[in-house]
Order: sequence, then structure tokens, then C-alpha cells
Amino acid sequence: MRTTYHQPVVPEAEEAAEQIPKNRGKIRLEPASRKEKLIEAGILLVTMFDQAMVRANRARARAGWAAAISLRQQPRGARCYFAPAQHGGERTLVLFIALPLLDGDLFGGAYIRPSQAHSAIYVVPVIDAETPRWLVQASESELTTAVIDDLFQSTFSDDGDAATRLAPHYGFDLFTTPWS
Repeated sequence: MRTTYHQPVVPEAEEAAEQIPKNRGKIRLEPASRKEKLIEAGILLVTMFDQAMVRANRARARAGWAAAISLRQQPRGARCYFAPAQHGGERTLVLFIALPLLDGDLFGGAYIRPSQAHSAIYVVPVIDAETPRWLVQASESELTTAVIDDLFQSTFSDDGDAATRLAPHYGFDLFTTPWS
């Protein structure tokens, strides 16, 4: 019997993802405040992860997997992407963003923890540019959609090649955070 695939209950993520490219070409008359840029960076990161979940679920549906990756909010604003594991339990990918300002300076970043990994990936926003972006602390490289797709593939599909590509990005907590 073939399993029917149902789109996960995250239509807001797809709607938000569709809006981002449309807003990128607009000229801003006033310079954005640091707070506005941090909010924009946070929205960008969440949108990148939600889009990756949608892509991963489409791939799972094409492969005939019955269970889709879902999203649940955790305490303190963490986002937990989860799916049942093959032999019981569940696999998770947790994204926790903390972007408070302390005396006008950036404090924090984001913590990404797959259930299969022994350590986490720490990223910090770069907001001094026109468009915010995120840097991986351990590898000093940009957090791209390809890296996030690898996170979903290694966590939920046991993709060994994706896990190998992710290895340079794992590391110790290289910045001060409220959760350390």
C-alpha cells in the first residue's frame, strides 16, 4: 500500500519564504537600526530552516517515507524539527536563537543541535552588510542553504556524505550566550 503524503502544517513558512525575495529589491529610505537588523537576521535564519524542512519533506515524499518532518516550538523560543526514527524514538534538529543587545552591542547568536551529533554548530549574525547573513563560528564560513540542507539530510536521512561535509562546522561555544 502506498502512503499518501500530506504537506506538513507549516504553510506560514512557505508564505514567508515567498515574500523574502520580493522584499530584497526595495530601497530603504532610512538606515535600519541595529535592533531591526537583528530581527531581520533572526527571521532570515528561521525562514532558511523552514524552507529546508519543506525541501526535505518533498524529498522524503518522493522516496516513499511515511512520516514527514514536523515542527514544534520549545520553551524559550527554540524550534525543534522532528521526525520518528526508524527503530522507535525520534530524531530532532533544534534551533535556538538568542539575539539580545547588551549596551548597544550584539550578544549571542544561534545554537544548532542535531540529535545524531556529539556537539553543536554555533552561528552569529553579520548585520553590518546590506543584507544580514549568518557565519558558522568553527569554520568561519557562511551558513548557506546547502549547509542547512546537509543538516536535515544527515539528521533525518542518515546521509553520511552530508555528515562529512558538516564536520568542519561543529565546535565549541565560541561566543558568550545566555544558555552557556
